[in-house]
Amino acid sequence: MDVKGLTSTANCAKDPSKMTWQDAGMLVPHEPLRRMMLGMKLAKVDTIDKAKKFRKWYKLFMGLLHHHHDMEEQVFFPAFEAKGVKMPQIFYDDHKELLVMLDKVKTLSVQCCKDISHAKALKVAVDDLISHVLPHLEQEEDLFNGMLRDHMTREEHDRLVQ
Repeated sequence: MDVKGLTSTANCAKDPSKMTWQDAGMLVPHEPLRRMMLGMKLAKVDTIDKAKKFRKWYKLFMGLLHHHHDMEEQVFFPAFEAKGVKMPQIFYDDHKELLVMLDKVKTLSVQCCKDISHAKALKVAVDDLISHVLPHLEQEEDLFNGMLRDHMTREEHDRLVQ
């Protein structure tokens, strides 16, 4: 997989030469997640050995995605709400839905490590997860970056991510 440039198609990524720190604020954590999902989509889990490797890799991916959501929900959302900015409910709702999908892939990846006949169901669950996560990331980039621009200084942002 050789992907050059940004994988995001959100408005903030259309012209990288005009990107601000606010635009980069969400692209920095999202780009690696998106690239990992591109790799996950290409994964061929057709043997128990490959299933075990996928399972090990997926644990890492899940950890990164959970950390990302935790940062949003426990650090950034409260920081905006402290400034009187109401976070769109869709962010919370999407996170709940994505957690269910993440767990489904996790369960199927464990099952594939014992019985490879679950591989087709795993592929469907992976594709379903990706088809929901990618638009979610883009929506966050389009909405969240504007919120950063309108309601947070760079210094405030930097303190939150330290």
